[in-house]
Amino acid sequence: MMILGGAIIPPTQGAICDFDTNNITGIMGISFTHFSYFVPMICFAYLMWHAVKTRSLLKAQGLDYDQQMSSGH
Repeated sequence: MMILGGAIIPPTQGAICDFDTNNITGIMGISFTHFSYFVPMICFAYLMWHAVKTRSLLKAQGLDYDQQMSSGH
């Protein structure tokens, strides 16, 4: 859970789970406990977008990390 920001994301997910009382159907026909897993999914999607965006910005600046690693010494 460290990659999700241990101080913010898990409590947010827990707060969403707290809406789930007596296993009633929540949003889109699923329980709030199951719905709370969209929070980490959004966080991982953001991390993936950030990695791709940073890589393209570095390549535009002429810093190709993959090329540096494959060339050796």
